[in-house]
Amino acid sequence: MDSSKAMEKIYDELVSIYGPWMELGDLALVLRRNRNGIRNAVREAEGPGKDTAKKWAVQLADCKSRIGRKIMFRTKVVADLLEQGAF
Repeated sequence: MDSSKAMEKIYDELVSIYGPWMELGDLALVLRRNRNGIRNAVREAEGPGKDTAKKWAVQLADCKSRIGRKIMFRTKVVADLLEQGAF
């Protein structure tokens, strides 16, 4: 299976489960990481420490949106990062 088909498969799977946006808790579940760890990494990537932040956190910070109190991330970006092995 070539890379683009694998990427589409990851994306299609995530969209079928979570839709076009993933909540912070969904992201933590998929990555098997702590919600607070992800939240702190993304917050660091948004602030003055952006130069020293992890690349995946910078990409998530760029696609982050807030809906009320929920922190949401674009599923496409998460799939791209998973495909790259960025986490």
